[in-house]
Amino acid sequence: MTITLSPTRKRLLYKLSIISAIFIIPLLLAWYLVHHKGLLSETTNYGYLISPPFPVSSLKMYNGKGQMLNNWVFARRAPSSVDQRLIGSWVLLVINPTQCEQACKTMLYNVRQIHTATGKDQDRVRTALLSFPGQQTPKMVAQMLDPDYKDTLSLWMQATDFNAVVNQYVKLPYVAQEGALYMIDPLGNVMMVYKPDADPSSILDDLQHVLQVSQIG
Repeated sequence: MTITLSPTRKRLLYKLSIISAIFIIPLLLAWYLVHHKGLLSETTNYGYLISPPFPVSSLKMYNGKGQMLNNWVFARRAPSSVDQRLIGSWVLLVINPTQCEQACKTMLYNVRQIHTATGKDQDRVRTALLSFPGQQTPKMVAQMLDPDYKDTLSLWMQATDFNAVVNQYVKLPYVAQEGALYMIDPLGNVMMVYKPDADPSSILDDLQHVLQVSQIG
């Protein structure tokens, strides 16, 4: 038996279908995003989001004098010099495995420009350079940073120790390459990494986003 609808009924069913779609499609989209949060994160961040993030204290870094930077030194209220404080700010950490050649210098310059571009939020952001001993010494790095990057904190760590920690959390080929960049949140979580040739304007977009939405740092 074939049912034939009148033109009036067809128009009514068409309108009902449109109205139903207007309400149902957003609900389906919301359900999908709730159950696929990783997809949402990947599309809203330019850098690689480290999930789960790992504590910066696990890197066992030390300063140019060979002093280990433990949790006490990192803490914002620790009785250490301002130059040694890391936790409590958003930190952009540049990787320097050899002698800070072109990729390292380019990222250092970009990070300085990014820091300046944060405007009124500059006090919430710190820049740092993590070097691996071998072909370079603290004196060499200090001379390289002065005077253009005098506000950049110089940190040190053995390359093998760095790789052992980072490779547990990040399976990417550039994690220890010259000029790679890590973002650390004010609670001391290493939460994002960028390629050495990452677009600085996109890094700035990510940083401004977290500065805007976060209530810490």
